Amino acid sequence: MYLYSRFLRIVLRQHFNLIEHKHSLLKVPLCMTGYTTIGYFRLFSENSPQFPRKPDENLMSVFSLFTPKKGIGIDLLSFLHQRWDFSISGFQRWNKRRKETLFLLDQSYIPERHKILGPDLASAHFIVHRGGGVKFMGEDIWVRKDEDNNYNLPSQYKPYMYLEEIDASGIPLAYEGFDNLVNLLHLKSFILRESPYLDDWCLDRFHQFRSLEHLDISGCQQVTERGICTLHKLKHLKKLNLTGVSGAKNLELICLLLEDILPQLCIEGVNYMDTSILGENSPKK
Repeated sequence: MYLYSRFLRIVLRQHFNLIEHKHSLLKVPLCMTGYTTIGYFRLFSENSPQFPRKPDENLMSVFSLFTPKKGIGIDLLSFLHQRWDFSISGFQRWNKRRKETLFLLDQSYIPERHKILGPDLASAHFIVHRGGGVKFMGEDIWVRKDEDNNYNLPSQYKPYMYLEEIDASGIPLAYEGFDNLVNLLHLKSFILRESPYLDDWCLDRFHQFRSLEHLDISGCQQVTERGICTLHKLKHLKKLNLTGVSGAKNLELICLLLEDILPQLCIEGVNYMDTSILGENSPKK
């Protein structure tokens, strides 16, 4: 405690230009002690400024040690105050959160891309860049990546290039990624076979594909009956593949209702002859 008090007195004396009397705790400014040799020298020396003397700029106030530097925001302070878990499990959780953040950042919507390319070409670049395939209206060739991860798509807006088919099988396409698939007025086929992140929330956004006729979501384990019910908004849907969608309850009944709303719809991957859906009243074999 004595050393801390002594250190504080020294710093304050350097900053406020104070001296101490030998027999008193009173601190007196040097500019007021003209009768002393030190005070006389500081007041009338040619190399020193006249009264009142300005403190040296290189001296730091004790209180400035506790003030944040310029450019430090509240987010950085919150980051520095959080607790860190340096265990193996803590590092694994941190690495998982970091990967999720980078994944969502990669799925984010880029307005400049749509302004330069238009909705169809911008959506094509988004899908092909992530390993999918696209086909434009009037063409029979699918555009995909080659062995060197290169693909042939225009880098500027081209009129009359309308996206007609999308193959996003196995692509990690999240809910945020559908922000990049907007204003596709001529899209007729969308294949999302075994898409790992496709869920009910994603299917609820399919109402924007008003011209969609063929939808393949086979093998999508996160899809339930709630998401399938939202497909009644697709008035032009003719073919729906639900093979391997095991997360939906009462799938057969849901599909019967969906086909009743959309008479032109044909659903694949559903066994309507399964008598277990009738419950206790089903005939015994």
